[in-house]
Amino acid sequence: MLGAVADLDGSWAAVLDAVAGIDGIDAGVLGEAFEEAFHALQEAATRSVDPADVTEDTPSILSNVLECMDEQVKAFSTALEQHQRRPDNNDVYNELLRVAYNFADGARAFLRLMVGVCDLKPVLFWLTVFEQVELAHRFEKLPFSLVGKAKPSLGRYRSVIADARNQAFHDLFAFDHPFRVELPGDALRSPELRLFREYAKRGDSALNFEDRGLVELFASLTRTPERPVPVGFWQGNLEVMSAVVDTVRALRRALIIATP
Repeated sequence: MLGAVADLDGSWAAVLDAVAGIDGIDAGVLGEAFEEAFHALQEAATRSVDPADVTEDTPSILSNVLECMDEQVKAFSTALEQHQRRPDNNDVYNELLRVAYNFADGARAFLRLMVGVCDLKPVLFWLTVFEQVELAHRFEKLPFSLVGKAKPSLGRYRSVIADARNQAFHDLFAFDHPFRVELPGDALRSPELRLFREYAKRGDSALNFEDRGLVELFASLTRTPERPVPVGFWQGNLEVMSAVVDTVRALRRALIIATP
């Protein structure tokens, strides 16, 4: 059932087959109704979880999280190896950035949750303290000094990866530097400076001139800043990702041990 709910195209094709040959069916109206009903069904389709059924072999939310993280670490390792062999291949580098960003985003949220749980249940902290210390050591080894002066933190970690990813994924105008256009002396014709304007209008430009609208259109063209990240950061990141998975695995083991 859950697999069918995840297959939008397959479900829509099945609906079209079911109504084939029926007169008076408006595909557009049917499509809108189907989309709304499909998304409602996705929210209604849930997986039952029995908190009392906690064993090493029983599938759980945490085991699914671990499985996804393991896959991400393997994908990142493959992308890193390919990037080191072919550093000029943009497709390979973009895949490296994609996996790193997705993992960093999820890991930051999960580690914050884990810290909160360990604060509330100290036994879980002591059962996972080795993996947490090892993760901290690997995290501190990341060359943050090469990509900024801010102290290492989960927020800083995500920010470094996000900045590296931004230009590759969000910027059509991937220029390395801004352009400086030298204008002739008469380019800004009929300039007018307005003084003592109303306080409420202080955000409006005080300088008006001919073709100001055109200038503002050109000025709206921006580029996303790129923060160069050395390959050593990505090599260290693979160790951090592996340590995160080890920590999550330790938490799962601790929960099994601590469950009455």
